[in-house]
Amino acid sequence: MFIFDLFAVEDSPVIGQGHGLASSSQVWSLDAALTDHGPPFPVRPGHASLRILGTTDLHGHVMAYDYLGDRPSHKVGLARTARLIDEARQEVPVSVLFDNGDFLNGTAMSDLHARQQINAPHPVIAAMNELGYDAVALGNHEFNYGLETLSQALEDAEFPIVCSNIHPVGVRSIWPEPDGHPLVRRQVIIERRLKTGEGLSFPIKIGVVGLLPPQIIHWDRRHLLGRVTTSGIRETAEIEARALRRRGADIVIALSHSGLSNKSYEPGDENASVAVAELQGIDAVLAGHTHRVFPAEDGVLVDGAHPVTGTIRGTPVVEAGFWGSHMAVIDLELRRTQFGWIVVAGRGEARPIARRDHNGNVHALVKSMPDVEASVASAHDRTLTEMRRPVGRTQKPLHSFFTLLGMDRALKVVADAEVKQVSRLLERQSGGALPLLCATAPAKSGGRGGPDFYTLVPEGPITLRGLSDLYIFPNTMTVLGVSGAVLRKWLEHSAGAFHQIHPHLEDQPLYDAEYPSFNFDVMDGLTYEIDLSQPARYDVDGRLRAPESRRVRHLRYAGRPVRDADRFALATNNYRATGGGSFPGVEEAEVLVETLMTNRDALAAYVEAEGTLDPEPDPVFTFTDLGGVSVIFETSPAARDYLQDMPMPGEDLGNTEEGFARFRLRL
Repeated sequence: MFIFDLFAVEDSPVIGQGHGLASSSQVWSLDAALTDHGPPFPVRPGHASLRILGTTDLHGHVMAYDYLGDRPSHKVGLARTARLIDEARQEVPVSVLFDNGDFLNGTAMSDLHARQQINAPHPVIAAMNELGYDAVALGNHEFNYGLETLSQALEDAEFPIVCSNIHPVGVRSIWPEPDGHPLVRRQVIIERRLKTGEGLSFPIKIGVVGLLPPQIIHWDRRHLLGRVTTSGIRETAEIEARALRRRGADIVIALSHSGLSNKSYEPGDENASVAVAELQGIDAVLAGHTHRVFPAEDGVLVDGAHPVTGTIRGTPVVEAGFWGSHMAVIDLELRRTQFGWIVVAGRGEARPIARRDHNGNVHALVKSMPDVEASVASAHDRTLTEMRRPVGRTQKPLHSFFTLLGMDRALKVVADAEVKQVSRLLERQSGGALPLLCATAPAKSGGRGGPDFYTLVPEGPITLRGLSDLYIFPNTMTVLGVSGAVLRKWLEHSAGAFHQIHPHLEDQPLYDAEYPSFNFDVMDGLTYEIDLSQPARYDVDGRLRAPESRRVRHLRYAGRPVRDADRFALATNNYRATGGGSFPGVEEAEVLVETLMTNRDALAAYVEAEGTLDPEPDPVFTFTDLGGVSVIFETSPAARDYLQDMPMPGEDLGNTEEGFARFRLRL
């Protein structure tokens, strides 16, 4: 039986006046250049070093394998990151290893385990047990399959799970184990012994807090509504750090499943790791959630960041990419005082598992660890067998190489599947008489995922792998009742994916790489133009930035102009319907249908029922004629085999250093 309770934390007496408060006046070594891997700080009397290792956003990637492409991969997998972990541990006498969330769900292997309720340890948990993680924080995607499934996955963990800013409603502890100890804790203390330069050994207590976006209460409300509440990231970190100091923690590390942002902190912010780093009680931050790398070779992401020492406003901070692409390393130099240890210097780095050469080719820097591979071998083999099972056929290739230029076959198949499924549901609802639209976005379209991160289902058999390639997220179908005015806001936000194009400048970049492609919704059932001579009305976070601007022109349904007062039924997913992507106007929408069927299950049912697909995309959007000004469009090099599908002619300009194919287009 599943029992949902609140975490219990025991407070200990304060150990000495001023204990653990050195972080408010730390003197950081900002002028020391990073050296090759090795001992981080010189050995000095009364001083010692501690190394913090971390991973983030693994999303089920244990094996160095691309399940959607059904091929080995040089650039993903905890099995490869494990080699870096092993090497980093050997370089120093004392280290700790953490993960800061989004580790359970995201690959075919991990999703298959959750969906089929396989009676075996979760493969990611098995791999983490093998590596000896010291603590792991929860991320937002841990909740995608519900609290019961999450509880089952965590039961086999041989390390503490920490989550500080989610609070169950009306009870006192969360997921208790048979011995009465909570399965998930608000905070934990890890103990080690450090040896000073003169050879004296002393214990150190390392406090750990886990933080995630408070928006999960909306993103997964079907699982969480009425069962939990959330609190702000910075406020929680400050409270829990103080509590840890009272319990005797010498230092406090934040496992912050939250990104880096220049925006001034406001309660409820999604990306608040910089605000956490500013707190006096926090000594180091492992950031995540946004799938970025910090410190990075291509520059500093935020104000106050130091590109050499890996610090932000004086605190060591590392964000280690995603899918095991990097390993976070934070080294702290500590000084022993009569009250315990205090931090006097720190720095961070993100070590990669692969590099691209000047031709854009990826080369692995490390080999996978056999012991980690062995821990998930049976789950990996089971996944390959299942993913290779055919469910239908397609007469034409389905890909996302040109999705950002117009509706394509891949999006059309997804939209048709969702419309077919929700049409039946709407027949019994009040929204059944409304015109039905469908919002779909390319889940894989380059960006931070790189030039290989595109959907491609070749003509011929469609396997379960192909279905997962078409829709990679475990979202569930939702239908909203929306007005014409909401549709305009929705589409204006999507149109923010493009740069403003100035009529007299040549070769301007078309797509804004800061805008995630999975937020570029294409509205099947409508037609419209996007005028890129205008600035984006909304920024990437949905904030109004150009009130006078209107990029979306000539919005029509069935050839008739859409009026603000018109009403529509809009098929989408639970993520978008609950605020994911920060689309303005969603809060004005009415939920007509909320289902537990995933969008991917709807797609599978559609393909199996159709047998053979022969999709042709409807013309949905075009770009307003800007007099032939040239823009640069980047896509996968594999797109060259499918140029007949490009909505407009393009001149091939070769590849970028990152490996993307470049095409010159005329608007």
